[in-house]
Amino acid sequence: MIQTCKAIVLHKIAHGETSLVVHVYTYDHGLQAFYVPGVRSKKSKISSVYFLPLQVIQISADFRKTDKLLRFREIGLHNPHHTLHYDPIKQTVAMFMAEVLRKTLHKDLVDEPLFLFLEETIDKLNEDEKTTLFPHHFLLELSGYLGFYPDDSPGDLFDLSEGCFVALDQAGTHTLSSDASTALKLLLDNSGQEPTKERHELLQNLIRYYQYHYEDLGRLKSLDVIQEILRG
Repeated sequence: MIQTCKAIVLHKIAHGETSLVVHVYTYDHGLQAFYVPGVRSKKSKISSVYFLPLQVIQISADFRKTDKLLRFREIGLHNPHHTLHYDPIKQTVAMFMAEVLRKTLHKDLVDEPLFLFLEETIDKLNEDEKTTLFPHHFLLELSGYLGFYPDDSPGDLFDLSEGCFVALDQAGTHTLSSDASTALKLLLDNSGQEPTKERHELLQNLIRYYQYHYEDLGRLKSLDVIQEILRG
């Protein structure tokens, strides 16, 4: 049966000389992979703009379970983002976010609140002028939907393995330094006072925190580029 739904583009892979395999996260069916034949040819009627990272598209497809890749019956932009895909800094942030999602969302996860959060976050990225701490806030908020939002409990040091702050005498190999823990607290407080000098290290620590929950997260290919932006 043909169904229509919204989808967020996470990743694309070249297939042959003119085709693509596109991975998306859908509102109704979770993660899905689509084969898009001939899209890279000059004669294609489908714009490559549809498959940029975090593009929100409206699609129609037959989602019945099959071992084969799905195919789009219809496709179009749900909400064109005028700055997200034409601003090089925002493009890089979008690539980073899409890579994190691709490595943390599992195929059977259908989560409407999560999808709405992602859609709202993409709109915000499109509209915001300040993007320096956008990746940090995204990782923090996403962790709540994935089930491991940090516990802002009383304590001086943040324990990555336990997901909470602990006393100084409980410091160990899994705890952040005092400065790094303070930077995380500022981010959690959301009081308007945000870390500036520590933002480079803070992003690395947030990724380390994710790695405790996703052992196969590995090194993010987009991290180096994001870090260059943070130094700017």
